[in-house]
Amino acid sequence: MEKQLAFFKEARVYPQDRLPMSLWAQEDLPGNKFMSKGKMALSSLELLSIIINSGCRGENAVEIARALLHKFDNSFDNIATTSIKQLCQVKGIGPKKALQIQAALEIGNRRRQDGSLQREKVAGSRDIYELYRHLFTDAVYETFWI
Repeated sequence: MEKQLAFFKEARVYPQDRLPMSLWAQEDLPGNKFMSKGKMALSSLELLSIIINSGCRGENAVEIARALLHKFDNSFDNIATTSIKQLCQVKGIGPKKALQIQAALEIGNRRRQDGSLQREKVAGSRDIYELYRHLFTDAVYETFWI
């Protein structure tokens, strides 16, 4: 009986959304979920938390990803076009993590570009847009091309 009382004295109560990831079920961890169920089973939040990788004091990677998505209106385009300095305003995001996030989004942008280069025929303005959108997708100012 004394042992049980000691356990309850030491046990911590966490709000459901603030449970440390070390106490999560293994199958619920974003990386494990990716490996077992595939990338399509993950939300944008979970994918971003994998890139963030680790948390900081009081915030796990999922909570940091949630704050980042919230600040930028749940838009990867907004995150991709913002400055490193602005990304670092989110608690838990330092220059290194901000660079990792920006690099991952740029890889996604280049992946889109690679697929569009295989197109052989240009039939209209939409085809031109698809071929060259990678050049202006993340531009912070308007450009004009001839």
